[in-house]
Formats: sequence, structure tokens, C-alpha cells
Amino acid sequence: MTLARQELIELIAFALWRQIDLRPRRRSLDDARLWAEKVVEQLERSGVSWTRDAPAPPHRTPGADA
Repeated sequence: MTLARQELIELIAFALWRQIDLRPRRRSLDDARLWAEKVVEQLERSGVSWTRDAPAPPHRTPGADA
């Protein structure tokens, strides 16, 4: 299952934004999105592709009725 480009940008932006020690004070999630977009552009230029794993099967408790 492929991951949409915008979803990848949002995932990277959130990860960048959450790293307080890596971001200057008062940086917003919008600033992180700009950086993430540049990262994704470079990944595409490099030929890197990304996919999303299929959802995991539902959790089952051992001994429970099916």
C-alpha cells in the first residue's frame, strides 16, 4: 500500500516539530512542514519510495471465544 506524498510530509513535519532540542524556539508546525517538503523532494530525486504496511490483524486474547 503506497503512502501519499502529503501524508509523508505530515509525518516528517510532526517528527521534526516534536524534537524540541532540534528546533529553534517559537518554530511552528508550518515551519516544520516546509522543511519536511524539502526532505520529501530530495527523497524523490534520490529514487527513494515509501509504502505503508497493511493494518495488523485485530488483537485476540488467548482463551477467549472466537
